[in-house]
Amino acid sequence: MDHFLHFHPTEVKSLMCVYRVFTWLTVTGRVIERLPPDITAFSIAWNPTHKGVVYTSIGPTFASEATDVDIFAVEVDKDEPTFTKLTFGGQNNAFPSVSPDGKYIVFRSGRSGHKNLYIMNALEGEKGGLTQLTNGPWSDTMCNWSPDGDHIAFASDRHNPGSGSFALYMIHPNGTGLRQLIHSGSSGRTNHPWFSPDGKYIVFTSDYAAVSAEPISNPHHYQPYGDIFTMKLDGSELTRLTHNSYEDGTPCWGPKFMKPKDVEWPKGEEKCSFEDCTWLAISNSRDREKIQCGG
Repeated sequence: MDHFLHFHPTEVKSLMCVYRVFTWLTVTGRVIERLPPDITAFSIAWNPTHKGVVYTSIGPTFASEATDVDIFAVEVDKDEPTFTKLTFGGQNNAFPSVSPDGKYIVFRSGRSGHKNLYIMNALEGEKGGLTQLTNGPWSDTMCNWSPDGDHIAFASDRHNPGSGSFALYMIHPNGTGLRQLIHSGSSGRTNHPWFSPDGKYIVFTSDYAAVSAEPISNPHHYQPYGDIFTMKLDGSELTRLTHNSYEDGTPCWGPKFMKPKDVEWPKGEEKCSFEDCTWLAISNSRDREKIQCGG
């Protein structure tokens, strides 16, 4: 499952995180470099001003506030990628997003006993300064910094803490201007916001249009609720982009338009990595048969 993807803001390459491995690749899917597979990593972000520096969370996923998860800076342009730890204590520090000037990182942390948002120095980590952005007995998570630096979007259950229902919110980096962007219902889920390059739209995953099939029909989905939507920051022009019974999640914007003919499977890679993909109807151009797990 290719769960997290982040396009470089200016160069024609991206970074893909599949939980236990990073893959650095071009937009055509050609793998340039694979980082060490002996880590459990999730959520990634390029630094827009420091060449070859990306940030990620290393540790278990879907875990409690006190779980050992920390944020690392990874220098991927070196012959041997180097990892620098930026957070300490392991209080579920995750989902880093970098300010457009490359100086700061917003992230979620459970260090207060609840998952709230914090801002730290992008180069020195929390040793270089740490500011708590949100504070309360709820979960604020999956944050994304706007291209103009004025806003941070995030998912939160603050409207009903502990319910499992998440809505999207937006706040200024100085802690002012908090407002809700969209919520799909009293028990709905809306997650993984990402600003468009011009800062006018947000793409996200949500069950806003309900689900297209009962979850039992598609096994092995962590959160079988998501379709991809976009909308303007004022809530207008809500547009549904996907419509299927699978989990469509963790969307991000690319720096350029890619025609479908430019997208292809990574060379030499397995065609899919789901635990059970007998129900995936993916065409193989060579024999027109359904691709099974393992290629």
